Amino acid sequence: MPSPYYDLVASFPFYQFITYPDGGLRTNTVDLSKYLIALINGYNGNQSLLSKVSYQTMFTPQFSKDNPPKGISLAYRNKGIFWNLYNNGTIGHEGDDPRVSSFLFFSPSTGQGGVFLCNRYLADNHFTVYIL
Repeated sequence: MPSPYYDLVASFPFYQFITYPDGGLRTNTVDLSKYLIALINGYNGNQSLLSKVSYQTMFTPQFSKDNPPKGISLAYRNKGIFWNLYNNGTIGHEGDDPRVSSFLFFSPSTGQGGVFLCNRYLADNHFTVYIL
């Protein structure tokens, strides 16, 4: 297993969270890609991992543009259940903790997606998501 890094020099020891459901998922790109394929298929109504209603709920914007929650900007994205719904049509989820960063995105219009896992915390993870 590769060493986790905070930056190019400082490494972290391996650790566990007491709040493991909020950041303790451990996976690899192959398995996470299978999950992404199931999500894309479910979005298109072609998957039985969850019910059709569950997929629709998960990818439905939760916040009103006329009255967003305090402290939440809808300038470039809204929120589904566990998912970011970007204004360019991309759907994604990202996460990071000390030592790791992960990104999972797909474009409903193209059916393409991507997974990125990194054993380093990426402090500047503000970017625009483009999937061809």
